[in-house]
Amino acid sequence: MVFSLKNEITLYFYKKKFELIQSIPSPDVGIIIPIYNNLHVFEKAHPYLKEVLLLCVDTNIKVTLVDDGSRDSKKVEAFAKANNYNYLLISPNKGKGNAIREAAKSIDYEYFIFTDADIPFSVKTMTLLIKTITEKKFNFIIGDRSLEESSYFFKIPVKRNILSKVFTFIVNKFISYGLNDTQCGIKGFKTSLFNEISEKTKTNRFTFDAEIIHIAKKNNIPIKRIPVDLRDNQNESSVRLINDSFIMFFDLIKIKTRSIFGMYQIKQ
Repeated sequence: MVFSLKNEITLYFYKKKFELIQSIPSPDVGIIIPIYNNLHVFEKAHPYLKEVLLLCVDTNIKVTLVDDGSRDSKKVEAFAKANNYNYLLISPNKGKGNAIREAAKSIDYEYFIFTDADIPFSVKTMTLLIKTITEKKFNFIIGDRSLEESSYFFKIPVKRNILSKVFTFIVNKFISYGLNDTQCGIKGFKTSLFNEISEKTKTNRFTFDAEIIHIAKKNNIPIKRIPVDLRDNQNESSVRLINDSFIMFFDLIKIKTRSIFGMYQIKQ
């Protein structure tokens, strides 16, 4: 009789604990993926994203495909619908930065992350970012390939590597103030904070990442860095080596000029 009563009490408390866990709202996280004439690349990498969603089943995640004016927009929309993803069309094409900025305005999730269509980072890296932003409540997180714990699986071509190092040196010295990797293609944010920052941004393409980091630094917003693992996917970069390099360096000059004139102050 005593044993039976003890079991009933134990079961009662387990039931209450389960009900309490169920009553706690799961964090809302959006995953934003810009698509521009590369749906075939995303389709190939899609299984990795699906694995991330399965591993983070305790988190309420919604994927948004941002179609940045692709030629095959109907196919992108159909793919999003077939997988129960949000779809946002932006036309004409204005660049990755603009696509992410507009997508962040369209979601009502507390947090979001963005990454590239080829899902270049391992499942481990993506789940780490999601857990870091939801469980530890960091509001601005960036992947950093320069951290000791980060790893690569392929070499960067010599010319691209040289330009990358020159770009990194300039950004580190004048824009990011010590952060070595502004261009890593995976970042996470509290949505409301990101929208405050992005209202001050002017760049639409590749230097968008450097600009939002610069604004965060100027306003003393803490930035959490996490190590990343790059998958062994040697997809061709969308950066045009010569043309885009000139555009990126010119954008950096404009970012620094705006900063000098106090155009990056935000209210917190």
